[in-house]
Amino acid sequence: MAAPGIPAEERTFQGEIDQLLLLSGWALTRTRGSHKHYRKGSQLLSVPSRRGPILIPYVRDVLRRTREEGDD
Repeated sequence: MAAPGIPAEERTFQGEIDQLLLLSGWALTRTRGSHKHYRKGSQLLSVPSRRGPILIPYVRDVLRRTREEGDD
């Protein structure tokens, strides 16, 4: 199913989110129901596990969290 209004080259999929988080030092702690749970230090992050594109608010949250770590 295509994401309406989002060009194909701007869609973000689960594999890309997983790779970004793992390369940023986050560890996948569990997959429960429809979400994957990651941990880095005392921080927790829950991302929906989907076959299609990840919704924009979740992508923005992941990008914000990975950028904040680089600013330290």
